[in-house]
Amino acid sequence: LYGFLSIIIPPAFLGFILGLIPVSVATAAVFWLLKGFSVFTLETDPTGRNWLFLPSLSLQYSDARGDPDDLFISQQGRAGLSFVTIGIVSMYYTAKAFVPDRTSSAQHDMPRGYYDLGAREVNSWKRSNLIYSSILMGLFLVIIMEWSFWPSFGVYIWEAIILMKILSIIVGAIVDAQIG
Repeated sequence: LYGFLSIIIPPAFLGFILGLIPVSVATAAVFWLLKGFSVFTLETDPTGRNWLFLPSLSLQYSDARGDPDDLFISQQGRAGLSFVTIGIVSMYYTAKAFVPDRTSSAQHDMPRGYYDLGAREVNSWKRSNLIYSSILMGLFLVIIMEWSFWPSFGVYIWEAIILMKILSIIVGAIVDAQIG
């Protein structure tokens, strides 16, 4: 058993760590830029009003300058946008990994009309379709998560479970038809 696990576990664990590194670095960078004051300058600046360049930024383009009272709201919004961006970039590179380019190097070297390059267009469409479906599914799951914060969610938990079972069948069929 140990020999089997030593062959199987290390490559999977190494792949997991390698996939986790970019997301962890990006998350740490977002935290450092937006909330680093809570770690580095907690005694001198507990509210973050003097942290780097962020307090001088305004919430909207029409604001003359930033309001220090809106600093927390702006940091939350910027953090949310950063995490959405990290998620979309991760979905893009995951789609590139799952739907590889099937054209050969000989097809790249030949003139345009010599080989039919339809495979490249089909793979590009599949990637775009996978990314689009993943983003829509992510937004749908955010709606479900927000729904779970509803104050009466615990009261109607059994109705919610039955609705989720029915909804999972419908959404699963839609995703299967979409991705195919």
